[in-house]
Amino acid sequence: LEFLETLYDRPPAVVSQANFRAVKQGQSTGFHVDSVYMGTRMGPEVLTCWIPVMDIPASLGGLAVLRGSNSLPGFANVRATYGKLDLDDGDIGGSGWFTEDPAEVARFGGRWETS
Repeated sequence: LEFLETLYDRPPAVVSQANFRAVKQGQSTGFHVDSVYMGTRMGPEVLTCWIPVMDIPASLGGLAVLRGSNSLPGFANVRATYGKLDLDDGDIGGSGWFTEDPAEVARFGGRWETS
């Protein structure tokens, strides 16, 4: 927590909220922004993390992050529209994913990385 206090220049507020997500082998979770699941009431400075509860072999895939999607100009419209949604506010429906096609978001810039 000391790191977060340094990062935000104030003591962090820890929110205990577990979102478990499991998919079958050969399936994946679509590209999404965590904030659409956290709700706009949490504010723009929410920091989320992915913690696997078991070893994840490369054959099953792991977390993939599109580096730069939080800051590159090519993603500005995505952040200003989709990124501002709150799935708990109203009847938006669907999975909350922006897309299931990695190429659709990669065209905005950035680089796919995995752990």
